[in-house]
Amino acid sequence: MKNTKSLLLILVLVFSYLLASSQKKCQISGEIIGEGSCLYISDANEVYPLKLKDGKFHVQVDKSQSPTCVSLVSISKRGDISYLSPRIWIDTDSVQLVFDISSDPHTYRIDQKYAHQLISEKIEFADKKTQLNLIRKNIDKYPALFFLCKNKADFSLSEIMSVCTMARDLNISNRSIERIEAYASAKNKTCPKVGTSFEAFQLATRTDEMYQVEQNHDKYRLLIFVSTACYFSLSAIPDLSKLHRKYKNKVDFITIWDDNERDTWLNYKSDLKSKITWTNLWDKSKFATTYFNISTSPTFYLIDKKGLIVKRVEGMDAKKLNKTIAKSIR
Repeated sequence: MKNTKSLLLILVLVFSYLLASSQKKCQISGEIIGEGSCLYISDANEVYPLKLKDGKFHVQVDKSQSPTCVSLVSISKRGDISYLSPRIWIDTDSVQLVFDISSDPHTYRIDQKYAHQLISEKIEFADKKTQLNLIRKNIDKYPALFFLCKNKADFSLSEIMSVCTMARDLNISNRSIERIEAYASAKNKTCPKVGTSFEAFQLATRTDEMYQVEQNHDKYRLLIFVSTACYFSLSAIPDLSKLHRKYKNKVDFITIWDDNERDTWLNYKSDLKSKITWTNLWDKSKFATTYFNISTSPTFYLIDKKGLIVKRVEGMDAKKLNKTIAKSIR
């Protein structure tokens, strides 16, 4: 079991590192003071291994949005992540960072400090009640909505939506607001179960048109929930391509990606993704992922012509999926 966990961790780290190489970059140079092993720079989406030479390091992190935030973390052999610094916000193309982990509490220095860094740290380390109050008071600052989105499961839906209403009243609109509102909308609905139907929803196609996933349809459908950051999602594509060729006259395949960035969804591993010749959608706000309570990638929902869920399957097992489809449509 330990070896399996270690292998999974290695696969996740490798894919995170490769994924990062295809996106806009921020150059981070710096130094680690003190002893540490298995150290990484982590942003909101990925982890980047530090290759230290005399305590010095240099990494490139994703800068698809500005400001972006990073932390120093260590990852154990079991995959446990320990944060060795707060979220450090960056709104420039390059920074110098020095982390002192030689004693507690750990400290850091940055050559170009983000204007709202102190507010960010107050929010990050506050208790739940204080955190929500700080978010409300600093709603016009980017870190406030970041932490509301990150910790949304810690608050009630009414608390979340009251903050979103405040933000909208101030004409604040960003990705965090969109995802918080989508989360609240999805959580207000009943998660679809086997034997029940689902509410229609819309997701973006690669041409930025909205595709309606409806209840009634002239064929069975296979909803495929995947993530580019997941090794198993990508490795499932060749087998899914074979299954699609076999069943395309009776089953419509619909792939739903939960990637944070459009560029990641479209361009990372594009050669492999070119095998997807069926409907391919991006869950930008993560509404569908939340609505269907997806916690494992890939996850499959087989849906009949009336819109009833026939089967939910977690994880990719081509033989099992083939049997499930064949048994259901005959």
